[in-house]
Amino acid sequence: VGGHGEIAKVWMRDDEKRQWRVQAELIKHKGNINDVCWSPCLGRSYHLIATASSDTQIKIWRLSKSETGEVKVECEAELSQETEVWRCAWNITGTILATSGDDGAVRLWKKNFQGKYICISNLEKE
Repeated sequence: VGGHGEIAKVWMRDDEKRQWRVQAELIKHKGNINDVCWSPCLGRSYHLIATASSDTQIKIWRLSKSETGEVKVECEAELSQETEVWRCAWNITGTILATSGDDGAVRLWKKNFQGKYICISNLEKE
């Protein structure tokens, strides 16, 4: 979940204790997190979460399980726009990320063959 702050948290339900507990904290933004979007997994051995922030940044987080069963978090990509980022959303296969912000443009991001996320389309307002 996001909220009014610079940290997004991943929660998991502990059914034995009948309570929720924080599994991971996504800490790297310098402004409020405006949106959080979980990517469809589709057979990957890890999860991707995108966060959009008022600091003009989009972070893509990779979550996986370690050998001990703990959640391992890695910031896979730090993408930048010129204005505050309000929304982010993955396509149905989890391979393209759409973002929008104060400039009115919608940007599409995709990982290239070198494993780096690049902006593949920038749809400007008219």
